[in-house]
Amino acid sequence: MQKHQAILAAALALSGAAAGCSSDEPETNPEPAASQGAEATPPEPDLSTPATVAPATTVPAAEPVAPPPNAMSEPGDSPAPESLRDAQILQIVDLVNTAEVDQAQIAKTKATHKEVKQFAQMMITQHTQAKQKGAELGRKINLTPEQSAQAGTLEGKAAQTLATLKMVDATAFDAEYMSAQVQEHQEVLDLLTTKLIPSATDPKLKAELENTRTVVQRHLGSAQQIQQSLK
Repeated sequence: MQKHQAILAAALALSGAAAGCSSDEPETNPEPAASQGAEATPPEPDLSTPATVAPATTVPAAEPVAPPPNAMSEPGDSPAPESLRDAQILQIVDLVNTAEVDQAQIAKTKATHKEVKQFAQMMITQHTQAKQKGAELGRKINLTPEQSAQAGTLEGKAAQTLATLKMVDATAFDAEYMSAQVQEHQEVLDLLTTKLIPSATDPKLKAELENTRTVVQRHLGSAQQIQQSLK
């Protein structure tokens, strides 16, 4: 009996020693504590990898609408000048003569320099004669003066100049009047050269316009000389 107990005790001792040795060996493939509680604590998201976002619906941009062919123009193009008829040209010349006479009438009463007064009287005399010749020419060639956009522009400018001359102080009138005369005669000279004479079709009207250009050029030179003498 004692022999069997001794054998059993020895077997238990060997079994315990074997168990102690196996507990000292390192575990293979140890896992971190966080992985052991994976079921209790969900893993943190990996911020280094951007989340996949569904692409937004893109609305196509509206295509530009091309202008109609007639509305397209090349850079630097300018609108075509107004085509004037002989009757419209006759009206423009008459308006110019009327404007010069009206402005000169004011200059006769408000001007202080002798040269300015003399110039104003010349404007009254010669533009009154030109106005009468224009009316006679219209009857000869059977033309009735006709309004146009160009005539409307000239009327507006003439009315503005006349209003300014009426309001300007007498001490500054001479310089204001002569400045207006230089500007107006230059504009009329350019108008005759670039539009009125080229547009005229009646030979008598064209000849009269040529004579008018010579007179306007002479008036411009006189106005420029007087303007310089006032400075």
